[in-house]
Amino acid sequence: MNEVVVISKLQHRNLVRLLGCCVEGEEMIFTQERTTRLGKTLQHYERNLSRPSLPSQRFQTKNIHRDLKPNFGIARIFGGNEVNTTRRLDAPEYLMEGRFSEKSDVFSFGVLLLEIVSGRRNAHFYGDEHGLSLTGYAWKLWNEGDVTAFVDPAISDPCLLVEIFRCIQIGLLCVQELAKDRPFVSTITSMLNSEIVDLPTPKKPAFAERQSSMDTESIRQNQKQYSLSFYPAYIAAIDIITSSLPIKYPETTVSESNVFQLGFFSPLYSTKRPIKSAYRYVGIWYSNISAETRVVWVANRNNPIKDSSGMITISEDGNLVVLNGKGEVLWSSHVLNGSNQSTAQLTDDGNLVLKSGPNGNPVWQSFQDPTDTYITKMRLTANARTGNKRLLTSWRNVSDPSVGNFTAGINPLGIPELFIWHDGQPFWRSGPWGGQNFIGIPEMNPSVYLLGFSIQDEGDGTFTLSSIQDPDIRLTYVLTSHGKFTEHLWNKRMQSWEGNLIDTQKFSEGGADLNIRLAYTEFDNNTKKKVIISMSVIVGAIAIFVFVFFSWKWMATHRERKLIREETREVQATVFDGNSLDNIEEVKLEPLFKLQVLETATSNFDIANKLGQGGFGAVYRGILPDGQEIAVKRLSRASGQGLEELMNEVVVISKLQHRNLVRLLGCCVEGEEMMLAWKLWNEGGVTAFVDPAISEPCFLVEIFRCIQIGLLCVQELAKDRPVVSTIISMLNSEIVDLPTPKKPAFVERQSSLDTELQRMITMRRIPVTVFLFSLLFLAPFCHAATDRLTKGQSIKDGETLKSSDENFELGFFSLGNSTLRYVGIRYSKIQDKAVIWVANREKPISGTDGVLRIGEDGNLQVVDGNGRLVWSSNASVASSNATTVRLDITGNLILSSNDSNDDTDEAYWQSFNDPTDTYLPNMKVLIGSAEIHLLSSWKSASDPSPGNFTMGVDPRGAPQIVIWEQSRRRWRSGHWNGILFSGVPYMAAFTTYQYGFKVSGESDGKLYLTYTPSDPSELNKFQITWNGFEEQKRWNNSTQAWQVMQSQPSEDCENYNYCGNYGVCTPSGSPRCSCLQGFEPRNPDQWRLGNWSGGCERRSPLQCQRNSNNGGEDGFKAVRCTKLPDFADKYRVTSDDCKKRCENNCSCTAYAYVDAIGCMLWNGDLTDVQNHIQSGNTMHVRLAYSELGVYNHNSQRRRLDYSFDYIVIIQENPRTWS
Repeated sequence: MNEVVVISKLQHRNLVRLLGCCVEGEEMIFTQERTTRLGKTLQHYERNLSRPSLPSQRFQTKNIHRDLKPNFGIARIFGGNEVNTTRRLDAPEYLMEGRFSEKSDVFSFGVLLLEIVSGRRNAHFYGDEHGLSLTGYAWKLWNEGDVTAFVDPAISDPCLLVEIFRCIQIGLLCVQELAKDRPFVSTITSMLNSEIVDLPTPKKPAFAERQSSMDTESIRQNQKQYSLSFYPAYIAAIDIITSSLPIKYPETTVSESNVFQLGFFSPLYSTKRPIKSAYRYVGIWYSNISAETRVVWVANRNNPIKDSSGMITISEDGNLVVLNGKGEVLWSSHVLNGSNQSTAQLTDDGNLVLKSGPNGNPVWQSFQDPTDTYITKMRLTANARTGNKRLLTSWRNVSDPSVGNFTAGINPLGIPELFIWHDGQPFWRSGPWGGQNFIGIPEMNPSVYLLGFSIQDEGDGTFTLSSIQDPDIRLTYVLTSHGKFTEHLWNKRMQSWEGNLIDTQKFSEGGADLNIRLAYTEFDNNTKKKVIISMSVIVGAIAIFVFVFFSWKWMATHRERKLIREETREVQATVFDGNSLDNIEEVKLEPLFKLQVLETATSNFDIANKLGQGGFGAVYRGILPDGQEIAVKRLSRASGQGLEELMNEVVVISKLQHRNLVRLLGCCVEGEEMMLAWKLWNEGGVTAFVDPAISEPCFLVEIFRCIQIGLLCVQELAKDRPVVSTIISMLNSEIVDLPTPKKPAFVERQSSLDTELQRMITMRRIPVTVFLFSLLFLAPFCHAATDRLTKGQSIKDGETLKSSDENFELGFFSLGNSTLRYVGIRYSKIQDKAVIWVANREKPISGTDGVLRIGEDGNLQVVDGNGRLVWSSNASVASSNATTVRLDITGNLILSSNDSNDDTDEAYWQSFNDPTDTYLPNMKVLIGSAEIHLLSSWKSASDPSPGNFTMGVDPRGAPQIVIWEQSRRRWRSGHWNGILFSGVPYMAAFTTYQYGFKVSGESDGKLYLTYTPSDPSELNKFQITWNGFEEQKRWNNSTQAWQVMQSQPSEDCENYNYCGNYGVCTPSGSPRCSCLQGFEPRNPDQWRLGNWSGGCERRSPLQCQRNSNNGGEDGFKAVRCTKLPDFADKYRVTSDDCKKRCENNCSCTAYAYVDAIGCMLWNGDLTDVQNHIQSGNTMHVRLAYSELGVYNHNSQRRRLDYSFDYIVIIQENPRTWS
């Protein structure tokens, strides 16, 4: 009766329905609806998988199940001390302390979810060679990034891996050891419905390990072994493969000395997060190094194993073969002289050798059939007579080892060279072999490159390239999917591969001289002689002119000095009236001013011009007739000072000469008036104190710092002055916050000082100057940068403006060997100072006299040496006199008012809104109603002017990134589904999507696309290259080079509409292009020749387009795992209304319903359709009745539908637990 009570209170479409009961004698029976009939349709399955239903959301009675399981034998209603007997789903707090709550059922739900996905029961999990429970096994695979191995093969549909991975993550969050770390029911509902996009990272779950009879040391050894190899628990003890000793997945075999390993592996989708492909391949890799990091050879590269089975064995005809679970041959060595006694052996050189017959004669070896990697002991051959070559062949992309577009090998014609071919056409060459090196590769300088490659002429027209490197050095050469040669060396200390790109650029050292035969007339010897004679005459004439000019200048100066000395003697005779002073010989008397001139300059010593009063007299401000501002020191008659004191001051000044000391312009001695005229240091801010000769904008911060340090050093009390070590720390910025200086010594003089004190101050002028000199001495050690530029300041060629973190710099630069100068933003701290933004990309400056400044209209401007405007920000500036430019730490150059320089929303202009070819993190892209061509490629690698390619956002249907070649589309990312761009396969391989793209609304009501990296300290950028590829790059600190994380388009199917309208491109298909069901090639002859651009057309016309009503009605065919077509119309309606809307419109060719997007309809041709193995969406294509076939449901889908129909958790209504 308890169970009947529970069932009567728990009513939901996903719970089996109670039909009736029977109670007769001792028999007590109740009847429920049969559960196998619940998963009726594939559509119901797909809907429940993407949005699992949680009936507890509608329960009105709160229950704790304690024992959730798929068949739902209902747990007893309990109270007080009653305990349930089943333990496989119980939460740790209940088992250990008897406490239960809503979070206890959340734990049970998490275990149930992991059981459904894995197809194993927690209570009967025996795959625990390391003492792991089911939750522990899930946690282990999660950390290793191999979550595909956790998924039950019966439901491992590649199209649903993203949702399955999401369920695993939610399951791990539900089985956290602490109840507070588990999500609430409402949160789980939002997670399952994808309302919460970014899921938290789970911690180690409860019951992750089991206690077993294995001792601690054994477990430790096993774990150590696991960390060193790919499938360590299955390593074979011998290196021989025979028909009776095959290698089955997941077994591996190693060479005799454990150098190389042969087995099964799955490629990584990205090095950013180690998520592996669902496909498996047979390959060779270095032992004790994970296969996914550097596979050197792949067998079944074009035919992967698509399930969790597989075998490497010897076939009946003596061939080495790879079989799938059905026994089908996926790869064979294809030898004709094999035997049933053939064996295969993996050698310590990394060579897999097939031997035939009792004598073990080699008939095939992997070195004869290389993939993309060259290793020591391997030989590449080429025959000039027959044309036969042994070539390396690139992977299609980093996660697909199938045959790519690039090959590499020896070109034997003429002098042997190393060539890279792209689709059979020469792509790069190394330059001829020079006996010790390829002369076209600078890194192979023969003076230092003594150990490397060797090329032998075999005499029959065959050339053999071999390596003479030490085999113990794990050195490989890889031909990448982008056609680059990279050298990889295993770093034993760092336990990682170090890669170097083999330079394929023009070089300044090395190489060889090329002598070209020319006709005699091309040499023009007579002209050469004429040029030599003319240049000699011109140079001689210039030398004579220079000598005459400097001789005249010296004579004029000499005469002037002589006149000055004569005038000085006359003045001294008049001033001193024949009296001789002790220090007269030390005096350097400056030019005399007439008293009338100084009276006029100071307005007759007006009190308004008085600057101050000292013990010697007053100081006045004045302006000479030529506009020079001066300070006039007028000796007071009451000061008791006379001619001797005046001469002392002149002596001191004559000995202390420095550009930072105010300069004595002259003196005046008439009657009793004795004055000195100084060049005035204008009052003002701290900037007025700085010598204009060093007042560079980029140094102002450090100059201000030096002034503050100087003021601290000239404090009146010695105890207030810092010690030398502290000063050094201050200058080196080790002490960031400097103390506030007090009033320094000798700021003012007291007029009440007695004569003796005045004399002492006079004699103590030198110590004050010493203080200033110490400041002048220390100031040169200050270096600085500022991130701001204000009006009146400028940046000249050779100067830079740096962001506050010094990651970016703004300044002038040139590209390659060009002398043209551009203004742009570059990275500053790293070795490769890549340019991310260019101002005058269309108008370079010839020469180094350009200037970056804020113009009269308040805009940022670039002008050339003649003052001509080259580039302007052309912003609408409110106040032209109060604008500031700041280089932000994000790399954004911001022009705004002085008051809002830190607020990008108030900016007049910013480089992020006017980018060139690079997209940086935190850059916002407006998603409007029309296409936005945001980025524009360079014309070439050395020419930043706009090229042929642009990249931006197309908002139609749902936002997607598009590359255009002029006006024609080249590639698109697929639609944004709230988590990722659905047309980029590698993004769907991440369990928790780590790529930081977001589409969000701002306060202005507009939508923006942004990118935030998971690690803000890393340097990331997206770039549209000059040849039309979108590349994501990350700076690798270990290799000090940019690492390409991904590049699009990465293969043929990524090229826009590669198979034409209504065609479907499958990357691993053969052929790659096929027509949608119900369609046929528009031009069959071209289609058979591999020209698929014409696309497909309908085989049967639609009924709604015919006048006759004969035949059945049109229907829709579901096409799964697709990159949805381009040019969709979006509607906010339900999935049922979406289908009806398309049914009622005959021009609607297809529809799709995607949760995060809504209803998508296509009213024209279906373009750019691609079959995605690992992701994609379901599209429903309208077909004529005759084209509709019977759609049989897959038992695997019914199984998962059945499973998800029984995911039940408890509503969180507040009620007392009973």
